[in-house]
Formats: sequence, structure tokens, C-alpha cells
Amino acid sequence: MTDFPEKCLRKIPFVLLTEDNKSSVAQREHFFEYQEFAFENYYDLKNIKLLFSEDEYLVFSILLSHDKKKWENVYTNTISNENRNYFDIDIISNHVKFVKIRLDRPGFLKIKDVSFWGDSSSSSFKEDPVLKYKTAFSVLFNESPTYLEKLIKNFLMFTDENCFLFINLSKNLTIDENFFFCSPRVFLFYGDIKRDKSGNTLLLGHLESIRAVIRSNLEIRYFCTLASNSLFIRKFSLDDTINQLHQKHQVPVSIERNYINDLDVCFGSIPDNGTWMWEHIANATSLHEHLQKKMDLDNLSVTQIEGLFAELSEWLLVEKYFKEIEEIAFYLKGVLWTAFEECIPVSIFRKHGKSEFTNICYMMWDGYRTASSSDVIKYNQCLPEHLCLLKWFERDIKNPATKMVTSDWGYHFLSLLNIKEILNNDELFTIETNLCNTSGKNLRKNNLCKNDFYLILKDRLINRDRIDIKDVCINSSLDSGFILLEHKNFQADIICQSLNGKFYVSATSISPQEKNQIIGYIYLECHITHPIFQISLDEKNDFLIENIVIYDGLNFTRLNPSPSKHDINLVYNFAKLCKDDSILYLGIPIFLEKSFYINIDVLY
Repeated sequence: MTDFPEKCLRKIPFVLLTEDNKSSVAQREHFFEYQEFAFENYYDLKNIKLLFSEDEYLVFSILLSHDKKKWENVYTNTISNENRNYFDIDIISNHVKFVKIRLDRPGFLKIKDVSFWGDSSSSSFKEDPVLKYKTAFSVLFNESPTYLEKLIKNFLMFTDENCFLFINLSKNLTIDENFFFCSPRVFLFYGDIKRDKSGNTLLLGHLESIRAVIRSNLEIRYFCTLASNSLFIRKFSLDDTINQLHQKHQVPVSIERNYINDLDVCFGSIPDNGTWMWEHIANATSLHEHLQKKMDLDNLSVTQIEGLFAELSEWLLVEKYFKEIEEIAFYLKGVLWTAFEECIPVSIFRKHGKSEFTNICYMMWDGYRTASSSDVIKYNQCLPEHLCLLKWFERDIKNPATKMVTSDWGYHFLSLLNIKEILNNDELFTIETNLCNTSGKNLRKNNLCKNDFYLILKDRLINRDRIDIKDVCINSSLDSGFILLEHKNFQADIICQSLNGKFYVSATSISPQEKNQIIGYIYLECHITHPIFQISLDEKNDFLIENIVIYDGLNFTRLNPSPSKHDINLVYNFAKLCKDDSILYLGIPIFLEKSFYINIDVLY
């Protein structure tokens, strides 16, 4: 703590305006929990002492206000290797009356003790001037002209006149010339680099955008990279973003993926719990030498490229190595998938620059990686103020979530959310189903298992095998379902039964094995194109829901829907949007030495 003169510091009395959330439903529904404190008078705040009752995964922010309308983020604690629960934070902010402490992740905010230190405010409140610096955004585009129109509309709606979008088009795209004159804030050009999903070409594409920015003579101060499937869900705030720059966070704020072990990684090393790319380049010695000798890098760091925001002067340090980054391709022969756009910029920022950067895009790593309209509403209300983009959106203009953030009505709807308390899960689900043109009141319901059946696999070797249900269950309507077994290399008995709408799963083994491990999944086909699943289970079996999987023919994705309580059961509703020709399967886990009943309905 800074040594302020003793006479200047006093302990400020306060009242707590919010109560702790205690229920699991509140934990899921209120997403980023916060507590608000109020002072009787205005104070010049100098210091906050904060003690949490737990030290695990503490990511939180402190926000101050004089009127509870406009909040200033003065401190954010991102993920770190150091687990601690006590914070002594120096803060110099005048004319403060309200303090908000917000957890920047789902969960409980467990504050054990807090104290505020400062002195009575001697001056009246003065509004900070609005920043007018110009920001350029870069996006690499290889999608349809129809989606391009929506992408541009999304940008223009959620940014102001000081923001400019540079769209680097793939050479194989044919775009109507009207797009090139759609707005004085949008610049389209055809880049020279042939881009690939892996390697160095995506970074080179963004560096081409930087060259286009320089040619524009717009006097740009900041530069930010976007993805074509990351869209704005709220207004971009330059003030809030610069606030984060000055805090010099080295990992994204409020993330579902931890990058702390991906900082300052020595060449050839594979850090524990790091990103997948380290293993792919660990043995690329000639690549390491190139990065060391030609780019003067001592080590490498990784962060997300989506929404990577920094001063243009920092990005120009990267652009200076355009030729050297091009030459990386020579050293990637035989190297598996890489993403140097996530690696090179931040490594250069940290070595050759001011190490001031932040991310303004929230990445939905957990669960099904497609944004729903419920996700748009939830994150619009809950995310830290500088996070204004969300990924992943479907590049389909008929998708309700995409439609919501690329249309006038969606923009006006989202702008109204700030005047209401955070929507609960039932309200979100009602909106979701109405946007899908399947209002909950008018939905029909069918059980996923239309007919009763009984399936038993006796003494089955659990050894990564696929079993078609029709081959082992004669009296079943499940002619398209299947079982996938894990690689466990022991024998077990598996029973699956559908009776009176309830689905029963059990697995046992006579050999001594670790109990409660997942040994496989049973996948049941859904015959509805755009289904809404409703899962009901006993509260004691709520462990099941985080292991339920959706398979769309390409990807297996775990879901994490939120529950509503009905008597002794928990009921989970979730909509799955997919392409019209997709075949969906719902995957139910098979646990060793654990049996359960579950009810699965399909609403349509």
C-alpha cells in the first residue's frame, strides 16, 4: 500500500446495497455476480482492502461512480498463477459515492471483508472529456456477399463516427462495386496474400489491413483485429477499452480459457495447460532460430487474436517484420496446425513495444460454440464494459442470433436491456423460442424415445468401438442411433432402457475399476430439423447435464444449459440451431457403476 499521510486517510463508512447470491440457480442465472456499496457523502477514494473467503480463480473488477449511472473501471484482476484472497489496492479517484465489485466469471462473489479509505471530497464532480481518437478495425473476409452486407451493418450500428472498418477480401470473391462505396467508414480491398486457416497467412492479412490504414491518411490512433464470425453485441466504448490498455493486462479479461501459462514460453518448451500450438512447434528448431535472429524474440507468448486491441504504433512494430513473417512459411513444412496470428503480435508487443494491449471480444470456448439469441442477451447485460464483441456467430443471415445483431430491430431491442434487471433463464428461453418462431406456448412435445425398448451389452470390451443400436436392439424405433465406447480395455455390462418416456442407463463391471468414469455415450437421433430439447432429471443427478453432448455429424459439443426447478426435478431447456440438412444426435453419457433415469423431450 502507498504511504499516504496518515491525516489524509480515513476509513469510509458504507452500506451494502446488494445481498450475496446463495443458490445454484442464482449462480447460473446471474452469470457475473456483483456487490454494490454506497457512501453517505462524496469521497476522494485512495485505497480499498478486500478479503475474499476463497482464493481460487479470482477474476474481478472494481468500478466507481458518482451517480450509479456511469461507472468507471479502476481495477481488474485477471487470472494469475498466484492464488491469493487478500488485495490491498491503491486507487486515486475523486468524488466517489458508489462502488461496485464484480466477479468477472460465472459463480459466487464471496467477500469476507472490505474497507474503503480516503477523505471527504473537496471538489465538485467534473465529467471527463469524451475521447475522439480514431480506431481502425480489420477483418479478413471470404464469405458470401449477403453476409458481408450484414457484417458491415453490424459494425456501423455498434460503432461511432471515429471508427473505421478495413475489410481484406479474398481474391476469389466477386463483390458488387456498390459495397466499395457503402459508407465513408468502410474500406474494402483485395489483399495480395493467399490466406490459409493455418500458419502465418492470417496475420499477414491483418498486416495488409494496416498498410491500407496508412494509405487512407485517416490519422488512426488504435488498431483492432476482428474475425468475420465475431460480431458486436453492444456499443464499442473507446474510453472503457483505453482504461483496460492502461491496466496492462497480459491475458484477456473474463475468459473461459486460461492463457497465463502461454506467456514468455521458451523456444522448444511445452508448458503445462498451455495452448495446443506449443506441441506443434516444439521441435521446429529452424523456425526458432528464424524468430530469434530475424525478429529478435527471446521467447514466445500467445493470446487470442479476436478483438486484439492496441495502439497503431504497437501494431506497426509487427508490420515492420512483414517480410520475416512471410518467411515463416518456409519453416512450417511438416509442422501441424499453427496460428501465428495469436503468437507473433503479442510476442512483439511484449519484447519491442509498451506491452499495452487488450481484447474486446468474448470467446465462447465452453459449451456449444455457436451464439444463440439467449447468449447475445445474457452477455450484452453481463460482460465487463469493454467487451463488446462475441464469437462464434453463424454466418447465416437466417440465424436468429445473427439476425438480432445485424438488424435495426435487434439493435434497438438490445439497447433497451440496460433499463431492466438481468433476465432469468425462463425469460431468456421464451425470447429464444419466439425468435425461432416456436413460441413456447404453442410448442408440441414428443419424447425422444417414441417406443419402449430394452438394450443390453453383456461382457462388452470397452475399447473404442461404435455399435449401431438397430444391430443390438430388435424392438426399437431407434434405427439411427449408435453407441460410442471409450478406450478403457476392460469388460462391462451396459443396459439402456426406454420405458414410459423415461430413459434408463446403467453399466457395471466385475473387474475392479475406477467408479463413476465415463465409458461411452449413447447417441439418439433427433428427427426434428430445429429442435428444442427439454431434459428433466432428479436433482441428485444434476452431474449429468454438463456431460450431455450434441453431435451434428461433424463436431461433438458439450452443453451447459441452465435449469429451472419443478418440484423435485430440474428441467433444462435449450434450443439447437443448425443447417436444414443437418442430422442431430443427443449424446447421453454412460457411467461405470452409476445408474440413472432421465427424461428427454423434443419441442417443435
